[in-house]
Formats: sequence, C-alpha cells, structure tokens
Amino acid sequence: EFLIPVLVSLLTRLIVILTIIDVLISVVMFLVFPLLLGMLSNFLIKRKNLYSTFERALSYIRYIALFLFAMILFWIAGYYMFISPSIVLMIGIVLLIFYLISFNLGYYLSTSLKINYEDSTSVAMSVATRHYAITLALAIEIFPNFKFTFVAIAIGVVLGIPFMLSLIVLQLYRLKTKKFH
Repeated sequence: EFLIPVLVSLLTRLIVILTIIDVLISVVMFLVFPLLLGMLSNFLIKRKNLYSTFERALSYIRYIALFLFAMILFWIAGYYMFISPSIVLMIGIVLLIFYLISFNLGYYLSTSLKINYEDSTSVAMSVATRHYAITLALAIEIFPNFKFTFVAIAIGVVLGIPFMLSLIVLQLYRLKTKKFH
C-alpha cells in the first residue's frame, strides 16, 4: 500500500494525499460490497438448489463479460495510447518498478524468515499481484476525470502478464544458480 502514493506522484507529477477515509471508501466500494453481494447470492442460490443451473449460465456469461470488459477498456484507452505513446512507456516503467520492488520485498522478507524457496516464491508472487486490484480501485476513485486513468489500467492489464512471467524467469534463474537467499 505504501507504493501507491509514490507511483501516483511519478505518473501524474501531482502530490496526492490519501486519507484513510479515501482508502476505506475505495475498499468498501470495490472489495467489501461486491464480496457481500457475492456471499448473499451464493447463499440464495444454494438455498434454492439453483447452483448447477446458475453455474451453467455463468460459464457462458463470463467469457462474454470478459470480452466486453476488454473491448470497452481498450476502446476508452486506445485513443490516448495512440496520440501519446510516451505514456505507455512511462506507465510501463513505473509498473515494472512496482512489480520488481513488491516481488523482491516479499521474496527477501520471506527468505529472511527461513521459509523455503518454493513457499518464498509463492509469497513473493502473491505480494506482487495482490495490490493490483486495490491500486486500480484507488485510481478510479481518486482520478475519475483524469483521462489517463483508464490508459494506465489498460496498460497494466497488458503489461502485467509479461512482467509476472519475467518474475517467474527470475525465480527459475535463482533456482538454477542456487541463489535462494
């Protein structure tokens, strides 16, 4: 969580002060509320024995929803990516730094606690990826009218996979050279 204000100020050249209330509102709105609705719908579906019917319907809907999400996201962000390609590079560099710091921080903290290589790698991957959803929610909440918010989200989605794969390559290199700690 401590990297979010630093990354925001690097990207926007603005100093943004996040109060605990801003973070709390974002977490409730984007994480707690959907979780509670999911738990309620799960309870109601299981109670009425509609689970298999609902699961079949969702198996088709999720692919359509994912496609629509990607299409809308890139439709919004695509224009700005083409008129300002330097923003892609700038956001990519900041994201790479974010992933490297988060991953290595999680890895070295867990290895300093004498956790084995496999579990340290799992902790590091979890640390590097779990803040992404919270960061997106905060970006949308804090900068709803900032035109590059959706560009950053689109670039994050596109670059997140290669960055995470590069962290896997880093861990395989560490395993091969026995540089665990």
